[in-house]
Parts: sequence; C-alpha cells; structure tokens
Amino acid sequence: MDKLEALKRLFPGKVDLSESERLRHGKDEGYPEARPVLAVVYPEGVEDVQKALQWARAWGVAVIPFGAGTSLEGHLYPVREAISLDLSRMNRVLEVRPQDFLCVVEPGLTRKA
Repeated sequence: MDKLEALKRLFPGKVDLSESERLRHGKDEGYPEARPVLAVVYPEGVEDVQKALQWARAWGVAVIPFGAGTSLEGHLYPVREAISLDLSRMNRVLEVRPQDFLCVVEPGLTRKA
C-alpha cells in the first residue's frame, strides 16, 4: 500500500487530495510562490494529530501545521514532500476561567469566532 492510501485509510473523510486544496495549503499571504503539499489532513482532536504525526514519521514526510493561512513568513511553503495539518476543525473552547483571565482553546479557533 502506498503512503497516500495508508493516510486515507487512517483518516476516512478527513483527507483532501484535490489540487486546489493542496495548492491553497502550500502558500501563505507573504510568500510569493506556491507549491502543493502531498495531502491536506483535517484532524478533529488530539488523537488525530498524534496519528498524523506517527504516520508522517513512519513514511518520512514533513508536517506543516495550517491555521488560517494568513501568516507572512512563508512557513507554509513546503520545501520537500509534506502534508498540511489543517487545524480548522479543532475549534472548540475547552475551558474558561474568568477569575484567572484564562481561556483554553483548540488551535483552530479563530479570533473572530
């Protein structure tokens, strides 16, 4: 079984291999070039992130975390074979402690949400 088949089996319904999404995840707002990633994975919890990192290590593939894609540093541009770990589905508020001025959220929660 090849690496993409293994990835799709590991994450049914959570892997996008379309050219448009792979290209969108291979650039940000600051870097002028775009290069498609191998696949886009949409984890929905910590366990999914752990599984994705285990898969990437086993197959020797880099992992690029993806938030909103608005950064300016060029870090979303894959310099070698990589998957994009799109954290947008991990968008819950986990804990609110007003007395401590603390709010614990998942990494996909945006400021506007």
